[in-house]
Amino acid sequence: MEDLSEKEEQARLAEARILVVDDHVHARRLLRLQLRKYVAVQEAGSFDEALALCEEQMPDVALIDIHLGEARTGVDLLQALRALPGGQRLRAIACTAYAVPGSRERFLEAGFDEYLAKPIHTDHLLRVLQRVLDPSYRPDRTRLALPEWELKLPPQPETITAVMELLARDEEEIELKQLIELLHEDPITAAWVLRHVNSAYYALPHKVTTIERAVTMLGFLPVGNLVLTEVVTNAFEQVTTPEARHIHKHIMQVSLSTALFARELAALVEQISPEQAFTAGVLHQLGRLVFLSSAPERYIPLWKTNVQGGSQWLQAPSPDDEVRTFGLNYAQLGADIARDWGLPELLIEAIRFHLDPRWATGRGRLLALLVRAGRTLALQFGCSGEVLAQLSPEELPPPVRGVLRELAEATHVSAQRFWRHVLSRSRAIQELACSYRQ
Repeated sequence: MEDLSEKEEQARLAEARILVVDDHVHARRLLRLQLRKYVAVQEAGSFDEALALCEEQMPDVALIDIHLGEARTGVDLLQALRALPGGQRLRAIACTAYAVPGSRERFLEAGFDEYLAKPIHTDHLLRVLQRVLDPSYRPDRTRLALPEWELKLPPQPETITAVMELLARDEEEIELKQLIELLHEDPITAAWVLRHVNSAYYALPHKVTTIERAVTMLGFLPVGNLVLTEVVTNAFEQVTTPEARHIHKHIMQVSLSTALFARELAALVEQISPEQAFTAGVLHQLGRLVFLSSAPERYIPLWKTNVQGGSQWLQAPSPDDEVRTFGLNYAQLGADIARDWGLPELLIEAIRFHLDPRWATGRGRLLALLVRAGRTLALQFGCSGEVLAQLSPEELPPPVRGVLRELAEATHVSAQRFWRHVLSRSRAIQELACSYRQ
């Protein structure tokens, strides 16, 4: 028999007036769909629209996006709502896609009752709404201090700056020449690039022995992405313990495998270039690298080692575990780093939303979906040593089948075609990803 208090909470939620304030129509629609089974939702797309609705009738709860796409923010809106009749009784929840350590504390201090970081999962959203609607609810303002860890962001590597600047240009001849010069100044990276260019993945007819030949045969973007992979690795490789080195290698193998799978999937999609997908795949775990290098004593214990059938593998912490420990998850932190480094908004959005692409918009959503699909394939088949069988999409593990169907719906390319292409390239991808740092 259902608990009486749970029934009371559901009844209280069903009768509540909920206002969602967000300048992105897609984000408002997603929240409405998440809540439609439980409560009616009113929407506002701007500061002025929200203020007008609340002047007419104050809601019980307002979910307010912090970045409203205008000069006035969600904090400004909250202050205006508090000044209205009934505004002091409003339960206000801050919502933002770009969380940083201490965000919750800062927004509570600004007057919000609760804080949610996007993407917002339905179960968590419902728990928060039920909590704030309880008549006895009082916001927890007892701990308004920054998390007890220091974020130590490495400076952006100069090579990343150079590669990104070259990527933004249209003059192919100049790009090739400057990339060759850059690699001549970095012989370690150059040697790594040559080793990977000669792998089975690229299937070149003859062995390539010079950077000039590698860049000429593959072009700027593929070689530039290999450079990017190695530079990101080196920027975060200053880990001291065997456990940290093992986790670092795992993160980079998954990142490279994700990038390779995402590139192959993107080859069948017109809106996103394969090299954009590769770049996003390589960078999607930046946040994990920072957690590992900044706070290894707190991050390493979150990882688990699993053993089955004589094989052993690492299991990464869940985003929720990271939020409980650091105040944000690796995707949120990675997007913040990418923004700080001045990377393109498309890449930032893919890094931030690859865990739940529904929160991204436009081409950013498709790129995030490609990264998510590449990551799912990487975790299932990347470095596990498992050989892919001739399976149809219907026979695949549910996570893989799900992301292929999502891609098919978003691109009008059949799931079967995506799978056939990945299958044809899978062995070369596995060999290249598993050889990383060996």
